[in-house]
Amino acid sequence: MPSADTGLHVAVTEHIQDVGTAAPARTLIAYAAGSGDARAETVAENLPEALWKHRDDLGTSAPGPRADYERVNDPPGRRGTMPNGDPIDANSTFMSIRSFYRGDPDYERVWAHANGAASTVPVVRCHRFRMQAGIAVAMADYGFPFNE
Repeated sequence: MPSADTGLHVAVTEHIQDVGTAAPARTLIAYAAGSGDARAETVAENLPEALWKHRDDLGTSAPGPRADYERVNDPPGRRGTMPNGDPIDANSTFMSIRSFYRGDPDYERVWAHANGAASTVPVVRCHRFRMQAGIAVAMADYGFPFNE
């Protein structure tokens, strides 16, 4: 077993409301099922239920500010063609190769922030596929060992 890393430190710089707790929920479910720890089982049950309360018409998410939207003008530095047909070249930006985002209801607010026309950070509900899949699997995982 490796020795403790006594030089390791962490600082919390911000708090967000993200539904990314699906992976820890799955770990806790497995631990609770294997150990028989009743407290762990209760927490494992509550995590998927808490996630479920954040669902909307598109999936599960929580509104949150995304200051990194200012990077939508960053160039990727690659060449080729996106699956939707957008060309990738030396002049491409994050948004130029994702033209389908223009149809998103939050597009104008995010684009205004990215271009400096809006000083406030956009608060949006992101429905990332990996999170939606993780939440679905965590909810299914809970039912198997606990027969629910």
